[in-house]
Order: sequence, then C-alpha cells, then structure tokens
Amino acid sequence: MPVIVGVVAAVAAIVLVGAVMAALGGLGTVEIIVIVLVGVIAGAVAGKWEAGRRR
Repeated sequence: MPVIVGVVAAVAAIVLVGAVMAALGGLGTVEIIVIVLVGVIAGAVAGKWEAGRRR
C-alpha cells in the first residue's frame, strides 16, 4: 500500500506543480526537471509516511 500512496502523491504533485508553472509561463527543460523532482520527493515522503503509519 505505501507504494500506491507514493505513486498517487507523485502524480498529484506533478500535475499540480505542472499546472501552476504552465499558468505562470512556458515550461522549459529546467522547469520540467523541477516538476519531476518535486513529484518524486513527494512520492517518497508519502510512501515513507504511509509505511510508518502502518507499523
């Protein structure tokens, strides 16, 4: 279950941050990298939190 929570959090973060950055202006390579990093970090944190909560 922590993997599912992590993936959902990562996708949600990528969509939300991407939408905000797209509204602010064009998305270049650096912006896309930042969006993906934020998503991966959010997914990892959510997965770790869910795993800790289950114990």
